[in-house]
Formats: sequence, C-alpha cells, structure tokens
Amino acid sequence: MQLRHYAAIAALILLVGALVVVPGIFQHSEQTPVVADNAAELARPNVKAAIGTKDDPYARFTFEQLRTADPSTGVVPPGMRTRELAYARTLPRHAAKTAALSWTRRGPFNVGGRTRGFGIDVRDKDIMLAGGVTGSIWRSTDGGATWTDSFADADLHSVTAIAQDTRSGAEDTWYAGTGELRGASGAASGASFYGNGLYKSTDNGVSWSALAATTTTFSNQFVSAWQFVWEVATDPSAGSSEVYAATAGGLYRSTNGGTSFSAVYPSGSTNTGCRTDVAVDPSGTVYTSLSSSCSVTGTGLNMSTSGGSGSFSDMAYPDGPAFARAEIAVSPAD
Repeated sequence: MQLRHYAAIAALILLVGALVVVPGIFQHSEQTPVVADNAAELARPNVKAAIGTKDDPYARFTFEQLRTADPSTGVVPPGMRTRELAYARTLPRHAAKTAALSWTRRGPFNVGGRTRGFGIDVRDKDIMLAGGVTGSIWRSTDGGATWTDSFADADLHSVTAIAQDTRSGAEDTWYAGTGELRGASGAASGASFYGNGLYKSTDNGVSWSALAATTTTFSNQFVSAWQFVWEVATDPSAGSSEVYAATAGGLYRSTNGGTSFSAVYPSGSTNTGCRTDVAVDPSGTVYTSLSSSCSVTGTGLNMSTSGGSGSFSDMAYPDGPAFARAEIAVSPAD
C-alpha cells in the first residue's frame, strides 16, 4: 500500500513537469529564429558619428560619401545635384492647394556662417556684401544694420571670396568664389564644402549667376580646381573686365569678365590641391602666393606686372618646405 502511495506521488510529479516543459517547447518552436540576413542594416554607419569627432573629424564627410555613393562603384556619380534639380522640375505642382495659404517667415535669420568674403561698395559705404562658407551672400544697404540673402535657393551657398570691379562705370559688377577646403570650423579641419566655381553679379550684388567657364558637376569628390576658390581679385587699371581667381589648382585669369579663364601660374596648372591667394595693386601688378602643398616649382610669393602666363617671378620670400596658406594685401596708395 505504501509502495502504491509513493508511485502515485511520482506519477503526479512527472505529469506536472510535463505540463510545464511541453508548452515551453512548443512556444520556442513557434518563435521566428534570429538569422543574420540583415547585414546591411547592421553595417549602417553610426549616425551620431556623422557630425565628426575629435578622433575622426572626417566622420561627417565619410558618412555623406557612403550615403550618396553608387553601391557598385563606391563613387558619387558626377552631376548628381544637377540631375536632381532637373528631375524636381518635372514633378507636378499643386499650386491650387497652396494659393490660399499665407506664410510668415519665422527664421532663423542668423545663418551667415563663418564669413570669409567681405566687400564695401566704393561708391556707397552703406552697401556691404558678406559671404559665409555655409551661409550664402548677404547684402546690406544701411551700413550693416539689416541684411538680405542675395543668393538664389538653387545656388551653392559656400562663399569664400568677394571682389568688386572698381573701374569707373563698372562698379555694379561683383565676383564671388565658392568652395571651402578647410570646412565650416575655424579651429578644426575636415568635412570640406565643395564649391561651384565663380558667381557674377551685374546689379551691384542684388542677384548672381554662375560663370559657365568655372562651374563643376556638384561632385562630392575633388574633380576640379574650381571646387575650392581661395580668393578673387579684379584689375583696377585694365581696359577690360580682368579678373583673377586663386584656386586649388593655382592662379587663373580672365580678360573678358569671366567668359573664359586660363591658368597663368603655375602655367597650365590643374588639380594640385594648392593653398593660394591673389591681390592686384592700382597699377595692375599681380601678386600671388602658392603653398608648398602644390608640389610644383615656384611656391611662396610671386609677382607679375602683366598677369600673363610665364610672366611671374619669385619674390624670394622665405617659404620653405612647410609654407602653407598666405594672405596678401597691397596698399592702394603705394
């Protein structure tokens, strides 16, 4: 009798155990197994790192490159921005749905960015133009009390240099260079902002148009010296619209108001990654600087009385192997 009692208890224990274990087994068998078929999702870049870090200041640039590159080649196709805008113009517009809406600007209004270009109208000191590496060209007609963005929305808003044609009768003409090699920060390098050559205004800075001889393909890769314009200068003594552009490929010159350009120093220079500058004195003498990163003969400071190719001479400035970017200024009086 006692043996039967123990057997009944054991059977009861086994029955309870089965009720607990068996549902767990069936429940586990119904779960979707975890498989490694989402490798692309797991390999996505860390979005937080896209803004750049102290250890990797190029993180944002790398992230943008991965996001926009052709997966089959790893390269951003040339002309993508132009193609995007062309496609956007083909999309249908529903003007009737928004015609009755009234919009009020709410800002932000302080998006000038780090200012690298600045000019004052030689005829009116209250008219000022300022260009930011991430913030377009801004124009003031009241001595800087208020500012208006004068670039169109489709223009590339990475402005690095501004110059006015100061010849009598030509003062309404301005030139602006685009493309910031260093980036938006004044203290750290990396995350360059590619430019689109030179822009020109013939209405005293109210509106601008890109000079076709200098435009690029809006590429996120370095394909043209015109993607980084360091400085722009005009010749106040010339009989024609003569303009100089210090680019990442050396010094370029136009004698027809920007319709065409030719490399004048170094002669025939192309994409060399130079840090350059240019200034022209009242007599028409041209001064230019070339960093040692150009990897060409003739770095340092050079000058020419004509500005033509092959006419520049070394000013014997002690540049050395670590000569970087130099800024040039000339006295208007001497």
